[in-house]
Amino acid sequence: CKAKYEALAFCLPLPGPLAKNSWKIVLRYQQEKRNKLVGSANLKNISSLSLVASRYNLHEKNNDDFGSPSQRKKYGLPNRLVDYFCVVSSSMQFLPSKTGKKKKEKKANYSNISSPESLDFWPHISDCYPPENTHGEMAYKDHVSSFIMPGGCRPTLHPKPPSFSTFVLTMADGTFVYGGTLKIYDEHVDAEEIKIAMRDSGYEGAFPKFLMKDDQTTNDSDVFFFPKCLVFLSRYAFFNLFR
Repeated sequence: CKAKYEALAFCLPLPGPLAKNSWKIVLRYQQEKRNKLVGSANLKNISSLSLVASRYNLHEKNNDDFGSPSQRKKYGLPNRLVDYFCVVSSSMQFLPSKTGKKKKEKKANYSNISSPESLDFWPHISDCYPPENTHGEMAYKDHVSSFIMPGGCRPTLHPKPPSFSTFVLTMADGTFVYGGTLKIYDEHVDAEEIKIAMRDSGYEGAFPKFLMKDDQTTNDSDVFFFPKCLVFLSRYAFFNLFR
């Protein structure tokens, strides 16, 4: 039953004149078929409802500009299920507030930390499909990476199991963007790469002990795993389908 209404929500436009006529078509169709159907509604031809309602309103309004971007934004959502698929990973740059480079700011000191998870690197979108300007109505790049990893991208000595989560973004125009993210730990670097990244980010203090090689340490301590998030963005809140 839930899947049926999710399918209807995807096929039908937003509340308004289009949705009103689409639901009229649904009710009329069910009344005509109620003697032949048993159980849940038949969704065989549900994908055409939005098109039928659109033609009805086009004929009624006689509006030649309905297909313009502004009209589509006003009367309905895009017909694509997923807008973007992108990868969020570490940029190997410290968060701006962690380097101690600003005036009147105490210099950062990481020499006494005991865990690599105390190191906060800046997350960024390392890959995206389709290219970011494909759907001009969605300004996503400035929000997604910091929203998914608000505390930064933190390395760990032991990779964690994959985890899935969902989220909702409110865009500047008041519309919502729904997404899901799968966090995995398949990126790894050695201690030397982390030290170089810290210096390149402006850190001038001493390095923590876990980054310094020692004859008594094991080889496992020289490898650090970074989280990577596989993210998709959509105008539709099909969270069960996304999972």
